[in-house]
Amino acid sequence: METPVFLRSLFLSITLSFTDYILFASHRKLQTVQSVLLYAMVLTLLTFHLISFFIFFALFGVVIVLYSAQKNTPVIFHSPTKESEELSTHLSLTPFQLSPFLCDGALQTITVFLTKYPKNMSFTRRMVTGFDGGEFAVDWLDCQDTLPTTSPVIIIFHGLAGGSRESYVRRFADAANKEGYRVCVYTYRGCAGTLMKTPRAYNVTCLEDTETVISHVHQIYIESQIFLVGYSMGGMIVTSVLGRLEHLKEKCNLAGIVAVSSTWNSLSSSEYIPSAFMKGFTESLVKISKKNKNVFERAMKEGRIKLFDFGLMDYVKNIATFDKNFDCKIFGFGNNETYYSDIEQWYHLLPQSNIPFLAINAFDDPIAIIPDVTLGRIKNAVSVSKNVIFVVTNNGGHLGWEEKGKGITFVDKTTLEYFNALLGSNNKGVTK
Repeated sequence: METPVFLRSLFLSITLSFTDYILFASHRKLQTVQSVLLYAMVLTLLTFHLISFFIFFALFGVVIVLYSAQKNTPVIFHSPTKESEELSTHLSLTPFQLSPFLCDGALQTITVFLTKYPKNMSFTRRMVTGFDGGEFAVDWLDCQDTLPTTSPVIIIFHGLAGGSRESYVRRFADAANKEGYRVCVYTYRGCAGTLMKTPRAYNVTCLEDTETVISHVHQIYIESQIFLVGYSMGGMIVTSVLGRLEHLKEKCNLAGIVAVSSTWNSLSSSEYIPSAFMKGFTESLVKISKKNKNVFERAMKEGRIKLFDFGLMDYVKNIATFDKNFDCKIFGFGNNETYYSDIEQWYHLLPQSNIPFLAINAFDDPIAIIPDVTLGRIKNAVSVSKNVIFVVTNNGGHLGWEEKGKGITFVDKTTLEYFNALLGSNNKGVTK
């Protein structure tokens, strides 16, 4: 790992809101101490109390050593069914150690967004027409021509405004490719260099494009089993498939779904996302909307969508405001509370689903925060579901889980173990 990236990560970590950073300190005591020491170091340095600075610096070093020496033992909850119990036995879930330079949830998260996956990987983009004449992209990982046409296919759902260039996407695509899976990335409308043709963007619960991309892949590889893995917002989208697009299990050979770093408490989580992250996410969304401004303004003039003030995009400061002034107008939710309530229907839909589902989160995730109340809701939903597994770790950050001296991350390894187990249970193994 390059030193400049670590220093930038450390700097951004320090700038996180102190209140937000230790909000759930009970799950990360050493992290809380580390946060206090970081602020003390900055304070003493700015006030030229050098002796105090070196004392705090030494203590900070001790905390890092203690933190990195800890082994994380993942906790697992699964549905009370034979199928779920059997699948859970195929997940190794071995204790793992984080790198001493990435022993913090915020550092893990920032590093994911700042670094590029070191391996040179290329994708071939194919545009797909949606139900309304609009377009989205499917980026297929290259060098997979030698795979049998029956090889299982993994469709990756990226984060908020990402694409196939994201480090966490490439990291997993590389690992899945080595396991013999065919890999493609579903790129939402307007993301990763694409332009919108119609006045319709993307959100978590309007799944027309999601159904289209799954059907599109199935039509190409009609004998292949299809798996979905979603990251961050992508995790929320694939979770919304459960109970809403159940017919795709039989129609398109949809064999299983994994959600990584998904947000479970949409109604309140946006209030606690640290400003250092919120600013970047919001700017990305505003940039996409402004890039396609002419499409929406033309549609308003032609009466194809309701009028709304596009100028409000200049005053959007957080995701909730963006959803209120853009997404809710485009998709007809009325307000963001209605939209977020629709997202949180997972609590009712999860028990109705027959599609095997695995969710992976970390307690020190500064974005997809899991307070005790939300954890309780998840446990309740899992306990009355047919085939759901929920794995949570103390550390790992948002989309991170970068381990000490390991080539593959805990989350990528667990995801592939789950897919392999599903293939085994369906008597269709991976051809390597």
